[in-house]
Amino acid sequence: MQIKREMAVEVAAKERRSQPTKAKYQALQRKLSEEVEKRRKGEQASDSLRDDVERAKCASVDLLKRFEACRTAYDAQSLKIKSHNGLQLREIEHREAKLIAGSGRRHRRLSKKLELYLIRSCDAVANLEVELVNVLKGLGLERKLEGAATVNFGGV
Repeated sequence: MQIKREMAVEVAAKERRSQPTKAKYQALQRKLSEEVEKRRKGEQASDSLRDDVERAKCASVDLLKRFEACRTAYDAQSLKIKSHNGLQLREIEHREAKLIAGSGRRHRRLSKKLELYLIRSCDAVANLEVELVNVLKGLGLERKLEGAATVNFGGV
């Protein structure tokens, strides 16, 4: 029994001495578990980020394709519009040239009409002056006529 007791004491002493080691082992085991969990979560996050990056790359490629298609369509429409605008501009310029040419003819016709009117008016004034002279002669007022003629024809 003594041996058993000595053994029990020795085992108890070993257990007491191993208690701090067990506590250290358990603490290290917890730290290891935490680190393993952190690493696992980090790998998951990394995998998730890789997937996100891959999806973003695919989306970028799709957007570039759509952009190129839109740009090509825009360029085609822009070319059509420029061509159409150029044709309209030429048409407007042609109309403008016709109007200017017609306007010149109208101005010449109007100018001729005004010149004829002026000539007729001058003729009418001359005829009226002749009649006035004849009337004044008939009334014996020839002297007043000479003064009036000087005043009327002084600016002409």
